[in-house]
Amino acid sequence: MLKNAPNKLGGNRYKVQTLSQMGGASCGDTVRRMMRRIGTYGVWFQYSLVGRKRKRVFKTLDICNVIIKACINTHTNATERDVETSIADMLKNAPNKHGGNRYKGGEARIHVHHIAESDMTNNENSGEPGAWHTAESSLMSI
Repeated sequence: MLKNAPNKLGGNRYKVQTLSQMGGASCGDTVRRMMRRIGTYGVWFQYSLVGRKRKRVFKTLDICNVIIKACINTHTNATERDVETSIADMLKNAPNKHGGNRYKGGEARIHVHHIAESDMTNNENSGEPGAWHTAESSLMSI
């Protein structure tokens, strides 16, 4: 899946620089931000770091090395092992997140504030004051 993805951005150097700019408070936070930028939980629940439980191996993908280098660039005191541990934690918890195969929370919802009928441009249910509507999540690619 990710292994056969086309290389639109050129070399890994550009990818490392781009992901390094994402930042984060800790190594784990940075890894989670990077991986959410690259793919969705619907993709990540299919992987584990070393391929346990009949999952795909994440460590052999080129993007794994890119994430490791980018995280070490961002957090100079982080080691490769720290980054791998953070990646493994992210992959381990992906099935329980929105889009994962064990997600139990239902759809993400956004509360729409009271809007006057004259301000509405859409005649659908979106005009009901205090109505709940599902939110769509988009995949941002680097």
